[in-house]
Amino acid sequence: GCKNLDLVISNAKENVTVKSGALDDCKSVTWDLLVDESESPLKFNVLTETTAEVTDGNCVEGSVTIPSKVVIDGKTYSVVSIADYAFKNCKGLTNITIPSSVVSIGDDAFRNCKGLTNITIPSSVVKIGTDAFANSGLTTIELPSSITSIGFGLFSSCSDLVSVKIAL
Repeated sequence: GCKNLDLVISNAKENVTVKSGALDDCKSVTWDLLVDESESPLKFNVLTETTAEVTDGNCVEGSVTIPSKVVIDGKTYSVVSIADYAFKNCKGLTNITIPSSVVSIGDDAFRNCKGLTNITIPSSVVKIGTDAFANSGLTTIELPSSITSIGFGLFSSCSDLVSVKIAL
């Protein structure tokens, strides 16, 4: 087994296939997904010399993976946040994968995403903004112990929400 192995898969493309159980015993597995902005339906904004944020989900439908790194104008940036309103009103969004590079989720980021029934928040996230999941279709969610700030109305009008687990 590989129970002492911390595996990082760098520059992975979204279509990489890993057979079921292949990495089950690994201590940790990190997918370091690199996407060129021009090839992504998502829009990004440069924050600093090394970081960027997702600013617009373009109301994508189905399952979406936010890359951990994005190439903008030939320069690579680490994706560290989901901006305010980034996926607001994306009713056809059903699943989103957030990379461990993300540390904050903005205000109203997933507001009115009625198709989004569950989401995994990575342990890298420390801040979730006001109304981030308001009026979404969430039924269950687990919040990691890393979170130090939660905005007002996080789950307001989430009538289908039946389970919130908060790791301590």
